Amino acid sequence: MRAACARRGLGVEAKPDSDGICFVGPVGMRTFLLDALERRAGDVVEWETGHVLGRHDGAFLFTIGQRKGLDLGGGPARYVVDTDTERNVVYVTADRACPALWTRELVLEDVRWIAGETPVPGSYLVRTRHTGELREARVETGGDGLVRVCLPEPVRRVAPGQSAVIYDGLRVLGGGVVRK
Repeated sequence: MRAACARRGLGVEAKPDSDGICFVGPVGMRTFLLDALERRAGDVVEWETGHVLGRHDGAFLFTIGQRKGLDLGGGPARYVVDTDTERNVVYVTADRACPALWTRELVLEDVRWIAGETPVPGSYLVRTRHTGELREARVETGGDGLVRVCLPEPVRRVAPGQSAVIYDGLRVLGGGVVRK
């Protein structure tokens, strides 16, 4: 993408990737959320043992797979496995192979199909991260408005609220929001 921008002389190919919220200016996600939502301290809990490892300012600040910003001090790197925003608990693990970090199925809600027609269940390509690779998956549609995406190999879990896009080859069919 950057090379295509350079070839066209757009002058944006050297700009750094955005990790803030582009529509509110140079404000980080944490700052934005803490200004918009009520700060509520809670526990950071080890997934496997249930031991409290530390505290946080709000479970809404964390996402599945996150490693940075846990503020747990030394020791092994830890990854967010789950967040319980009602109980205000963040669950973490030091085990990169922890089954709770991986999945073979996504359930999508608020699905929109570009052509307005639901495709027949079958094998399609799915992208779950902005720059993520296209992965083959079985896509199953039902009368409940939900779409199940079944992957042949486990992939890192995608945080609820993130988008997944479904392709037929390189043609976008539509997409939806990952359900918790």
